[in-house]
Amino acid sequence: MVTSQKPWADGPFPLVSNSKLKLEMAMEMIIVHNILLRIINSIYLQCINVGVRGTQQDINDFVQYARLWHKGVTHHHHTEETMIFPDIERMAGVPGLMEANVAQHEAFHDGMESYKSYLERVSAGEEKYDGLKFKQIIDSFADVLHQHLTDEIDTLVKLHEEHADKAEWGVWYKKTMDEILKATKDPEHATTVVPLIFTNHEKGFENGFSASWPPLPWFFMLIVKWWFIPTNKQWWRFSACDANMKRRELPFV
Repeated sequence: MVTSQKPWADGPFPLVSNSKLKLEMAMEMIIVHNILLRIINSIYLQCINVGVRGTQQDINDFVQYARLWHKGVTHHHHTEETMIFPDIERMAGVPGLMEANVAQHEAFHDGMESYKSYLERVSAGEEKYDGLKFKQIIDSFADVLHQHLTDEIDTLVKLHEEHADKAEWGVWYKKTMDEILKATKDPEHATTVVPLIFTNHEKGFENGFSASWPPLPWFFMLIVKWWFIPTNKQWWRFSACDANMKRRELPFV
């Protein structure tokens, strides 16, 4: 658990508060978005010192950790554009309802591509890792991304308020999430994306409102903790939380 005064992964890009929300669909999206924010915060806070103080192995591991964040965000937004947003527009009976959210995806697309390309070059040995350069790349898109992750929650709340009579949105959301999980066929997700999510989810956030997430059987949670996470444990040392989903000190802050 974090006991020092060092910066942690709740900034510099602020997490989304659940304080005024009672809508389950929006609250679950808050959890997902805050995981994405904790990861980019952990990357942003450590990127310079990894290059200055770290060994080559530290840098290699950090680059893989940072690349997985891009993979997770890209998958999240692709799923929204191909499955979630079309369904929302169809069920609400309002074509173009989610266009503003898609436009925000496009607004930070180029910055995200620069992020991806830079890490690919470093990983391939084509370019030496430079923490300051990497931080500047993140600066080029992170504010827009943060605004999008915040605005999208407001969109879900507004959707429920203005189109509550069009569908059982909570039931639809759970069904859609189940379909998304079933459609995820990448066998590497179990030891890459899943641990990335678990080790950046803080169960104690805002008095533990997300302590019961993810809603998985106890035996699956043990599999994650004792198999999935240890497989690539060298990457998760940069994560904001431990295997028990409790916040911990970032090693390169």
